[in-house]
Amino acid sequence: MQAGLPHGTYAPGLAVRIVLFLSQNTALGRGKARKVMAALVRRFSEDQLDANLFGQKVRLHLHNNSSEIKALMNPHRYARAERDFCIAYLPPKDGIFVDIGANAGLFSLGVLAHMSGGTLIAAEPQPALHARLVANLESFNPDRSNPPAIHVLQTAIGASQGELSLNVPDQLGQASARALADTNSIRVPVQPLRDIALALGLDRIDVLKIDVEGFEDEIIIPFLETVPEALWPRAIVLEHCHRDRWERNCEVTLLDAGYELVLKDRTNLLFARRAV
Repeated sequence: MQAGLPHGTYAPGLAVRIVLFLSQNTALGRGKARKVMAALVRRFSEDQLDANLFGQKVRLHLHNNSSEIKALMNPHRYARAERDFCIAYLPPKDGIFVDIGANAGLFSLGVLAHMSGGTLIAAEPQPALHARLVANLESFNPDRSNPPAIHVLQTAIGASQGELSLNVPDQLGQASARALADTNSIRVPVQPLRDIALALGLDRIDVLKIDVEGFEDEIIIPFLETVPEALWPRAIVLEHCHRDRWERNCEVTLLDAGYELVLKDRTNLLFARRAV
């Protein structure tokens, strides 16, 4: 949590607790009803709210990042298929999970809750979201006897090392290194996933998640082209809802590389590497 402001500083009041209970435990946490419930939470809360998600204390921002409010309103359903897929491919004691475009860290928290030992690497270039990511991950289950090693990186991931322009709309989680209309841009560092893997001494990646609003091709394709196959991820969660921004087709590339498409929905592609 933010220094000097312990968890509970932004505790929900009675009205918000009632709304959250209904949203998290009944059908009111789905579809259009969830949006109504979220509007009530925003109305009766400050911009920030302290909660417990995935067994961890978190501080959520309610107005400029849809991922945080979605997770709050219905954590049981939040990216459930993708989290279950990741957990299924992580070895129970020494799994290696890489989250690129980690946002405020809520997806990582959902995976971390099932990790005993192992390593999690979370990369998020936006200063505001990176600060939330650090705050939400830094105190993850500090009393666990065998906690995972957590590496939080404030960088974009791309084909080469340097800087890039990140276009940031009002909804921070929709920022993209691809061109966006009517947005401000900031300069952020960028480095290849290959360099990160080598710097951390990784000999494998069990699960890789990439959610970068249409820049996925600049991450996964150069990685597969420049590292030994032993370092190719066993499983991949890849956002494809902005595939019109891709310059190279990630889905075709992964299929040609020997991956099997396990699930395809409106937002993500889930790939598992075929046995070799």
